[in-house]
Amino acid sequence: MRLLFVVLFSLITTAQTKNDAIYIYGTLIEKDYYSDSNSTSVRQAKDIQKSLSTDMSEAFKIIPNLNTANGSSRSSFFQIRGIGERSAYEAISNYSVGVMVDEVDYTGISGVTNLNGLSQIEVFRGPQATDFGPSAMAGMIHLKSQDPTSISKTKTYLSYESFNTFEEALSYTGMLSTNTGMSISFNKRDSDGFMKNEYLNRTDTNGQDELALRASLRHDFYDSTLTLGLHYFDKNNGYDAFTQDNSYTTKSDKPGKDKSETFSQYLKFEKEFNANLMSTTIFTHIKNDSFYSYDEDWGNNPYWNSLPGYNADYDYNIKFPRSREDFSLDQRFNISNQSTFGIYIKSSDEDFKEVGYEDGNERKNIQGDIGTELASVYAQRIHDLNKKLSLEYGLRGEFRKVDYKENNSGSNSNIHTEDLMYGFNISISKKDLLGELAYLKIAKGYKPGGINTQSAVPQNRKEFKPESLYSLEVGQKAKLDDSRISLSTTLFFMYREDAQVKTSFQDDPMDPSSFTFYTDNATSGINYGAELEASYKQELGFNALWSIGLLNTRYRNYNIGTRNLNGRQMPHAPNYQINLNFEYKFKSGAYIGGNFFASDDFYFSNSHDLKSRPYQLVDAKIGYRNESLDISIWSKNVFDENYSLRGFYFANMPPTWQDELYTQREAPRSFGITGRYIF
Repeated sequence: MRLLFVVLFSLITTAQTKNDAIYIYGTLIEKDYYSDSNSTSVRQAKDIQKSLSTDMSEAFKIIPNLNTANGSSRSSFFQIRGIGERSAYEAISNYSVGVMVDEVDYTGISGVTNLNGLSQIEVFRGPQATDFGPSAMAGMIHLKSQDPTSISKTKTYLSYESFNTFEEALSYTGMLSTNTGMSISFNKRDSDGFMKNEYLNRTDTNGQDELALRASLRHDFYDSTLTLGLHYFDKNNGYDAFTQDNSYTTKSDKPGKDKSETFSQYLKFEKEFNANLMSTTIFTHIKNDSFYSYDEDWGNNPYWNSLPGYNADYDYNIKFPRSREDFSLDQRFNISNQSTFGIYIKSSDEDFKEVGYEDGNERKNIQGDIGTELASVYAQRIHDLNKKLSLEYGLRGEFRKVDYKENNSGSNSNIHTEDLMYGFNISISKKDLLGELAYLKIAKGYKPGGINTQSAVPQNRKEFKPESLYSLEVGQKAKLDDSRISLSTTLFFMYREDAQVKTSFQDDPMDPSSFTFYTDNATSGINYGAELEASYKQELGFNALWSIGLLNTRYRNYNIGTRNLNGRQMPHAPNYQINLNFEYKFKSGAYIGGNFFASDDFYFSNSHDLKSRPYQLVDAKIGYRNESLDISIWSKNVFDENYSLRGFYFANMPPTWQDELYTQREAPRSFGITGRYIF
């Protein structure tokens, strides 16, 4: 830990700063990065390319205090500052970290985080209730597609990687007429994956088959702008990642699937009534169908029959089909870029099933319908106290109701919940103090209560309460016009009230399917730490991007059965994360680059006290780049580090049925070649 503070101090004391104009688009008002009183990371397309990231499951390494939990073919669960979900096996899930693509809220929908065709990633840390509502209690991830440009550009992308991985992308942006512009991007990825199924003698049971399409059409009228956006995401991946020896070789006879098909549209109408009043209307629609399954026993009958002292069949598998449709309307008004107020309405309908099988026969069938309605009002105001000192404050109030109908044989229950919640932010900032901006911010975020749907949960534990998060944050952002270094630092302290904690238990140690997942309310918790980001940029020579995340978390007065978690660290909350991305470009156009990432260990779960181990990853590449062409040869995880982002502790091996730690290993060393061409 002492080494981290030395690095932090050295970066601060050597910083002279400059940066090109950087804008943040996910907030209620488009902002310049150096005027935003918030801990926000912005990674533009060129930064994403240098980090060798093609999906958010890889890009978390270049964002401080952002972590991810794998439990599917792609990471769908994110934690910011130690707060966030790690799975969603049950029907109704509340999320602490949301995901938006352009104007559409995809929180809880997987398969939408491909990065090709984006202009930038924006990660907002800390409560963001005023801007985003309940899905951003801990923060929000916003993926911004490229906008239509006045000069037509077509970009092509081709990549080949180990494990028979091919990825192709094509994007276009330009003007169809004087007032109409279009942007479109297409991405296709196919891979066998890095797992091998020795029983089926296949290498593609954990493979990837993904397609992403984003398009927008924008027309400018005399005093207004109309934008129509279309998204289509199709993920048809295998899921075969559970092993008895925590290796890359599975024995399952019924490999799972991780499928998700999503079609969405958004309509954004911006109307300028006069020089001081602007209206923005955003309508969105999402339709998603998903299917998730896995082999619950992780093996096959010949294997189980060969075990000494057992010699019996052992065959379980499970599937989770579900569908969801959302409609939302956001109407806001902006006055002189100083005041914003509006209303937000959303309706969501979801059908789900959980079907389990034993020896090919159905043994469990849980199904239900969930209807969610919410309405909120919000307002935000920026008040300039003088030329350098500003006060910003915002408030959102929200009403949410959920109707849950359980449709099981012998059990037809209806549960109705209602929550009235509010969040706020207050910040005071001063220009030209410790750089371009220094600020102090107080904020409150919230997450609604919910319903535990699994049948083994007692009736008196079916419902859980809303959670509130209070945050105090101090930060600075700096740049100087005559230098090439930028710097931002943040110190934060957060208090969780009625913290929603997800845990699980195994009902029968000789039955791997007897897991019950449920959410409970802890008394409280605290999270505090720091973030630093610094960059050095120039046309030729050395370029670098540093980031450090420091984090400490604690539960307070919380017990799970006989387990006392008082004072224990929260899961998936490493004490430190360090990233250094660098590149050296020669006058000839050739370049060399690399990425270093290091993470501390962390607890895998609340239900046990086993941890991951600290790990370090090194990526490297060499290439050539000019105005039109960029071609590179690269390697990820150069030193073939063995690390895991997900761990389970339970009984799954006959005949002893002892609790053991099972981890899902992340990708081993891989090699690839990538080409990009712009014309």
